[in-house]
Amino acid sequence: IDDGEWIFRGHLFSTLELTATLDESYAPIEPLIHFRFDSDHLELSHLVASDLSIAVDYEMGKKGHLSLSCDDLQHRGSSFRDLQLSAELFSKSASPFSFKAILGKGESILLEGWVEYDNDFYRGYFERGEYCFSEGTLKLANGAQLTYADEFLKIERLSLFLDESQLNVKGYLSLMDSNIQLSSPMIDLERFSSLLGTDLMGTLEGRFSLHGPWNQLQGEGLLEVSHLQPKGYPTDRLFPASGQLRCSVNNSHFLGSAELVGALEETINVNFRLPLKMEPFGVTFAKDQPLELQADVELEISPFLTFLLTDTTSLTGMGKVKLNMAGTLNRPLLYGVMEVREGHYESLDMGCIFQNMEGAVIMDGNRLFLSELVGYDSDGGQIRGTGQLLLDPTKNYPFEVTLDVTDAQLLNLDYAEALASGQLLFKGDTNRGKLNGKLSVSHAEIQLPDETPALLNTVEVEYINQSEEERPPTIFAKSEDEWPLDLDIKLNIQEPAKVSSTNLQSLWRGELDLKGTTDDPLIYGQGKIVEGNFRFNGKELNSHEGMIYFSGDPGRKTTLYIIAREEIDDLKIEVIVKGPIRSPELAFRSNPPKTTREILSYLIFNRGLSDISSLEGEELTQNIIKLNENQSEGPDILDKFKQSLGIDRIDITGTQGGDPDDVSLSVGKYITKRFLLSLRKSMSDHPNQASIEADLTHNFKAQAEIGDDAAGRMILKWEKDY
Repeated sequence: IDDGEWIFRGHLFSTLELTATLDESYAPIEPLIHFRFDSDHLELSHLVASDLSIAVDYEMGKKGHLSLSCDDLQHRGSSFRDLQLSAELFSKSASPFSFKAILGKGESILLEGWVEYDNDFYRGYFERGEYCFSEGTLKLANGAQLTYADEFLKIERLSLFLDESQLNVKGYLSLMDSNIQLSSPMIDLERFSSLLGTDLMGTLEGRFSLHGPWNQLQGEGLLEVSHLQPKGYPTDRLFPASGQLRCSVNNSHFLGSAELVGALEETINVNFRLPLKMEPFGVTFAKDQPLELQADVELEISPFLTFLLTDTTSLTGMGKVKLNMAGTLNRPLLYGVMEVREGHYESLDMGCIFQNMEGAVIMDGNRLFLSELVGYDSDGGQIRGTGQLLLDPTKNYPFEVTLDVTDAQLLNLDYAEALASGQLLFKGDTNRGKLNGKLSVSHAEIQLPDETPALLNTVEVEYINQSEEERPPTIFAKSEDEWPLDLDIKLNIQEPAKVSSTNLQSLWRGELDLKGTTDDPLIYGQGKIVEGNFRFNGKELNSHEGMIYFSGDPGRKTTLYIIAREEIDDLKIEVIVKGPIRSPELAFRSNPPKTTREILSYLIFNRGLSDISSLEGEELTQNIIKLNENQSEGPDILDKFKQSLGIDRIDITGTQGGDPDDVSLSVGKYITKRFLLSLRKSMSDHPNQASIEADLTHNFKAQAEIGDDAAGRMILKWEKDY
């Protein structure tokens, strides 16, 4: 080319179209050259470009114009999309230029200004510079100036702004010698978190200087830190913290020491020596080179155990750490000890609380050993743990902890509580956990609800007149646990567990297997009743025979079979409760055999059908209807009235003489199993009465009555059914 020489080194892989036009008609002496280069894919050394287009218009002996566009450009790990470059060429004065591109992760850059070229240097003046990223837009102050000549870059009046944050840079860079001054009146660390690669909040101000050859940079600085706090870390006695950071660069290492003071005068002392990787006009941390770090700090432990916790559990406490870190950034090694105190664990699902937790964690290279951690519940129960954790990210930080439980209150809810002892093994990693072992239950109480909550009864919904592509408006999608915990625990109920409700008092023994997950627990096994009392319409029935069977889902696959007995005169009655726990059925039988109506008459009114009033007969009929309908309609108004007053009998009768105006109201309450207290109120002038009736032996009853006229009597009854 003319007297020059074009030397090309490397490999070119491309499909391209090259067009050049010499327009001699423009000017015979100084013609205009049009040059265009297009390539759908170009590979050149470390550069890979897609849909690249370069156009040059050059007026011989004067100036030219360059236009470049590229859909995607990759160079040494950097990515540019929708790249646009426009600039003047070969101008003897300053020429305008414009550059914009979209970077990786949704970031973009825009530069506009003027460039000046001479035989020895390039000088750039920036009128506008913007770098958009997730935290905002980093802007370049108007008037920034860079000069480049012979691998020497001089920086003048360069200031970067992000809201109120500001960084000032001046000096020069070269491979042989450098001198850079960095200063900032204030930097918001949270706004720069993605650029700095940190998760910190707070502000930073100070100065830092670098000098010497690029591959042997030296430097020092003093930084003031205010309100420093890791993101997600709770405000406590340590954070937010403030203090000074003294740092330096020496022999490709970043060295420093920090002394920070916490919110309650707690101190943090850190010393570090981190390896640097020096590249042409670039510095990064060398992740495969040895590092050193020493720290003496007391901090909150909960942020470091988040993968072990769920939305319904919390673990807080203070850890006093003496740490020595070695190894590399890719594979750090930890040595030292962390003393845990003032620990507090709470589970909303189980209702259990352990406090005053104390223990120690020993750090030995890539393993953390829990030498002992002890916590106590409010009644003196204890839980003690030992275990270890492997610091290996390729294996998702596997851990294993053995828990020894001694009379600890593991369940403490409004409707259930339990004390247990035994040993559990807690193991897993950051993806999943498992809890298995054996527990002996020494105390348990369960309060059954009087009615099944309405939300437990599902309703099937069918959507009609809806297109197949449209999503149903109330489709149910069960959320997955962020950290599922599998269960495999054997429960042995040594001391009888108390199960009660408004009409039931019972004691049970059994052995159960708890499986599934904490989100969907499954129960297998069976329990046997020790003794119990079932209250039916005010009358207590004894039970010493019954079973409960668990076959998975405790709400849907649990069944009952309980027999309650009562003897009234010579009649032996059995009430059988059987079926699913959500909707059990009642069955009745007697010896000698009688109809269900006759048995219910004895159970409700303590006498046969021939001895009850018409109102009692109507009440009996309603009870039978409800039993046949499996109590789907709930109690009638008479039952509700009796329940609200706490009475067992109610009756409205007329006089023996048949006077329609002489009506009396009678109510009764069993004060013990065989003593009935009754009050009778007459609507006429007849005296009101109070009576007490006692079952003495089979067929014999004693009744004492007294009226408000001071008259009284004693009656001895003998009854025999044939």
